[in-house]
Amino acid sequence: MQNQIQKYEKLDMNVSLMRIIACLIVIGCHVRISPIVGDSINKPILYLHDFFDDGVAIFFCIVGFFLYNNKSYKNLWKKTVKNILIPAFLLTMISILLSKFIEGASLFNSIKDSELNFGVLLRDFVSIDLKNHNFTGHLWYITSYFELIIFFPVTKLIINEYEKGNKNILNWVLGIGILDLVVNDVQALYMLPCGEIIIHEIFPTPQLLCLIGYRIYVEKDKIKNNVKKLKKVLTSDSKMC
Repeated sequence: MQNQIQKYEKLDMNVSLMRIIACLIVIGCHVRISPIVGDSINKPILYLHDFFDDGVAIFFCIVGFFLYNNKSYKNLWKKTVKNILIPAFLLTMISILLSKFIEGASLFNSIKDSELNFGVLLRDFVSIDLKNHNFTGHLWYITSYFELIIFFPVTKLIINEYEKGNKNILNWVLGIGILDLVVNDVQALYMLPCGEIIIHEIFPTPQLLCLIGYRIYVEKDKIKNNVKKLKKVLTSDSKMC
């Protein structure tokens, strides 16, 4: 009992709150209504539509809070295979067997006429691509996490350098990655006068978000202090007015 109390005492309630918010955003993403009403776009709905696009990004940042506490890459791989890859493989296999049953066929015919091919399934898992299988398109989050584990030795080296005091490498990676995200988002909405700008990303977006999450978490006390200072400045300015 004492061990359980100590375990829960270590829980960061701010992180738990972020998980709850991220879950609500993901739910909102799947139940949101279209911003297109007739021949026009409803702007308030469009803003809500955009807000509900970022829940998974929050989860990747939360992963970054704790991922780099792992000291053994071997143990990390064992946990990933046991808790993620094997269940994902079984879920994909079952979804292939039952896909026609879900669409209305009998269970026997669904299994008999299924397109299950273990060779193709293994190939897609090795290539981290499950979008070609029925009802497993949303497993992209699982495959993205798998990529995180594959890149872990490289990103861990960057984190080790940061913890030694060499912050330039991580700052450079984050700077280029964030610039790439901003430029791509702007270009998705507006045509730039200079034409399309291509910035080659150093890491895929999930890895970048994981590194951002790590940086936020280790600097959280500093961020809180800066927020307090900003509040004091704003309140003092409002009193002067």
